[in-house]
Amino acid sequence: MSRMNVGHHSSTNREDEISSVAQPAAKPLTEGLSIGDALFSIKVFLAAMLAYWIAIRFGLDRPYWAVGTAYIVSQPLSGMSTSKAVYRLLGTVMGCIVTLIILPALINAPELLILTIAFWVAFCLYISLLDRSPRSYAFMLAGYTTLITSMSLVVSPSEVFDFTVSRMEEIGLGVICAALVNRVVFPSHAGPVLVARVDDWLRSASALSAETLRRQGHEEGAAERRRQLAADAVDLRGLTTHVAYDTARHQDQVRLLRTLQQRMVVLLPLLSALRDQLAALEVAGDRDPSLSALTEDISTWVETARADLPQAEGLRRRAREIEQLRMNGGTWADDVAINLARRLAEFVGIWSDCAILRNDISSQRVSQHSKALMAQLVPSGHIHRDHGMAGLSALCAGLAIIGANVIWIVTAWPSGASFAQMSGVFCCILATLDNPVPAMRHFLKFLICAMIAASVYQFALFPMLDGFVPLVALLGLLLIPVGTLLARPATMATGKAFCLNFPFMLSLQSELHLNFESFLNNNIATALAMIFAMVMTGIIRAIGATASARRILHMAWLRLAQGADEASDPSDRTDQAHRSRVVALTHRMVDTLGVLAPRLAAIPPGTGLSTDIMRDLRVAINIADLQHYRSKVSDQDRGRIDSLLSQISGFYRNRRLEPDIGATSVVARIDDCLGATFASASESVRAEIRVALAAIRLGLVPDLPFGVGTQAGQR
Repeated sequence: MSRMNVGHHSSTNREDEISSVAQPAAKPLTEGLSIGDALFSIKVFLAAMLAYWIAIRFGLDRPYWAVGTAYIVSQPLSGMSTSKAVYRLLGTVMGCIVTLIILPALINAPELLILTIAFWVAFCLYISLLDRSPRSYAFMLAGYTTLITSMSLVVSPSEVFDFTVSRMEEIGLGVICAALVNRVVFPSHAGPVLVARVDDWLRSASALSAETLRRQGHEEGAAERRRQLAADAVDLRGLTTHVAYDTARHQDQVRLLRTLQQRMVVLLPLLSALRDQLAALEVAGDRDPSLSALTEDISTWVETARADLPQAEGLRRRAREIEQLRMNGGTWADDVAINLARRLAEFVGIWSDCAILRNDISSQRVSQHSKALMAQLVPSGHIHRDHGMAGLSALCAGLAIIGANVIWIVTAWPSGASFAQMSGVFCCILATLDNPVPAMRHFLKFLICAMIAASVYQFALFPMLDGFVPLVALLGLLLIPVGTLLARPATMATGKAFCLNFPFMLSLQSELHLNFESFLNNNIATALAMIFAMVMTGIIRAIGATASARRILHMAWLRLAQGADEASDPSDRTDQAHRSRVVALTHRMVDTLGVLAPRLAAIPPGTGLSTDIMRDLRVAINIADLQHYRSKVSDQDRGRIDSLLSQISGFYRNRRLEPDIGATSVVARIDDCLGATFASASESVRAEIRVALAAIRLGLVPDLPFGVGTQAGQR
């Protein structure tokens, strides 16, 4: 084994120089470093060097692919590493297969080849952005693997089979080494971390629930905490996916965790409703002592109880008794009190479900109660998907690839392949950001740092080395300290930006190849590719947090308007089907809020985006209730309900232009409906319709006293 060192910088190896580059941390990068961070960095370095040794031992052509892959797929949690490794391998295989299909067929038609590659990358990126789960990585990788392999082979298409097989071998080697080290050397399992985060979520929800029921705190603060809980719930769903790839004892309980998370999500609109209902009763001057005692008892129970089913059933029974006592009152206060009693009973049931599921996760058993809840698990496909932004991001990547190839062809630039590859890759990897341009600018700092370090290592230090061990020691002097940044979410992007750039710039091989011109050309190509991607992104799809938040809100309002326009589905007439529809609707709207929350936190006050989407969710749920019961009334009464639903639909369709214009006229129509007798319906159906109407009214204008809307409508 001769001087195991580095080779010239190839144009085919730069696709993973970045992961997701965030803005610089406000605190020093070294603040908060722990022994665990250092251990993780050593593990990643060990995996990378193991992959490097095996690659050169078996004479693989591009060992740096294996080294870079080890850094790419290694994550602080073993389950996360395994899932990313699996998806990277799948994406690589898919991309290489497509290369084997299209390159031989289109090599004599370069224009068509470029268009085909651009379309494939754009399509894969589009699917990846819509998926919003860890497996989205496989789709994105399938796209730009084809870009990299095809652009690398246009001058030597006869090598397509050997080249793609070599890439799969080296990527697979890096994946296996990373997974092996992460599982064998002090593994850190995702299950316990997820359970700890679930406990934190439940504690926060418990504190918010007690404050809500006791009418403490301000609505603005409560709405902000609900948004944060929604964002955390979205993060928990992604983390749960990784647990399925973990070898920890929680692996077999993924369904329990998913069921628990769906029950947690349903708590959020309930807390919003309870706060508004308690405020409405106070405005109406209704001080029912039994309701006051019940809310206080539930507050105490939430703060102290774990999974006490008898106590929970007692609280729910008291809520049902209050509901029955107020059922025949017929006043606005009675309608609100009935709503409140129902929501309290529902809240107690859901909180009890959460406690039982959490206990089953801890005890490694599945109770009969949990089995029943798991049977009602709603598929995770009910999530927010932004087809518009996904399409725009895909268009940006496709046009960047076409434009970069045109520049390559016109200039006949020797490093044009690297420029074309990285232009598309940058657009893909940063496509999840609303505005990737600041992240691209930030990346330049780490690109320059890595370039300087790589030039010193390659041209000053490596020529003095002889053998594999000294080489590993020298690499470890830099990669191990910097690798500690990979262990913390706040600095992970910074660490990856350097740790991925550095080995790829060195093009680690088995022998030393000193070519400063090639080194400089390829790094300049990468920098220019980033600038070109920055320009294309800024022109086509970069938007700020305010515009992004407004777009998400408008999409939610449009979905709500479409829901109000829908006729009741015959398949939705059974209570079970209706409940499933409501749970799916809740899951999607809360997911939308989770996506919206970090954007709302990033925008300045006074933007007009202070709306509480939880109230919109409550309106949507009760619209579904009205549609469910409209088939059980006469044609005349059904027409009254349909007219109201049409007006609500119009209000939400116009809301993006006139935020709250028209709400009082909708409330006036609701007040008219509340005054109707609905004599054609049974007593239970009439009660359900009144409850839904009252809930919609509170969701639209919670602060408007009953009757004011009618007066405004008459004016």
